[in-house]
Amino acid sequence: MANLKETAKQFGGKKELTDLPEIPVDIEVRKDSYQKDGQTREYYYIELNGWKYTIRAEALEKIKTVITLRPQTTKIKFYKDDKGQLAVMPLD
Repeated sequence: MANLKETAKQFGGKKELTDLPEIPVDIEVRKDSYQKDGQTREYYYIELNGWKYTIRAEALEKIKTVITLRPQTTKIKFYKDDKGQLAVMPLD
């Protein structure tokens, strides 16, 4: 097992959904939980290239809008709009 110094030197930084070039809409979504303030909180995430990406409610709402308007969508891309808000676009 590596120590903190070695781990820090190898750390590639936090990964965000907006860092991904594309996400297939049929990717498996997993559910996990953690404890905070004595309560169990659940969250959704996907795994790509060995990284876990949290899928928040805001992201799910954006995806729902895209696939409702364009049901044939198979790939999406997240990005930040000119106001810094999360946005999604179909790629196919």
